[in-house]
Parts: sequence; C-alpha cells; structure tokens
Amino acid sequence: MTRKAAAGWPGTFGLIAALVGFGVIRANRAISSIDLYPIGSVAIICGLIALTAASWKARTSSGWLPLMFTASLIFGIVASAVPEARVLFVVAGATFGIAFGCVGWTLLAGDLVC
Repeated sequence: MTRKAAAGWPGTFGLIAALVGFGVIRANRAISSIDLYPIGSVAIICGLIALTAASWKARTSSGWLPLMFTASLIFGIVASAVPEARVLFVVAGATFGIAFGCVGWTLLAGDLVC
C-alpha cells in the first residue's frame, strides 16, 4: 500500500489545508491589506496535524509527529495571547521545524527513522 492510499481522505484534507495555508501566507499582501499570517499558519499546522495523524494511524510515520505539531500550535497560541510569553514563539518555531524536518526525513528514508 502506498503512503497516499494509507493516509486516505484525512491525509488528503490535511495536505490541501497545509497547501492553502502556504498560499495564503505567500500571497498575503496581494489578497488583503490585513495580516493573514495567523490564519495561514493555523491552516498549515492543522493540515500537518491531520496529515501526520493519518500517516501515524496507517503506520507510515511516528506517533510523536502529530504531537509535536500540536505542541507547536499550542505554544504559538499562548505566545499570541499572553504578551509575557513571547519567547514561546521561538519554542513554537523550533518545535515546528524539528517535526517538519522529521516528516521530510521519514519520506526521504522510506521508513520510521524519526
């Protein structure tokens, strides 16, 4: 079974949501005069949570990947809501980067190395 077939509709939805989020962020100034980065970033991370959760359920990726993306989302929301917790933006970004890199490594290596 291919990774695409294993991920199913939840994985497809997650991929589409992440791609739309990337598109919103890239076209931010052309689409609107207001900052759409928060909307785009939430779409990306929710899409990646859905994609990695579906992939984990199909046993094609590690279970900690959706947890890392969820932690990154929570850190980002707390950093946005609490002015004293701005350092959590860095933590959210680092958590996202590590998880995103491991998704790429898992796809590249073809097995559960991350």
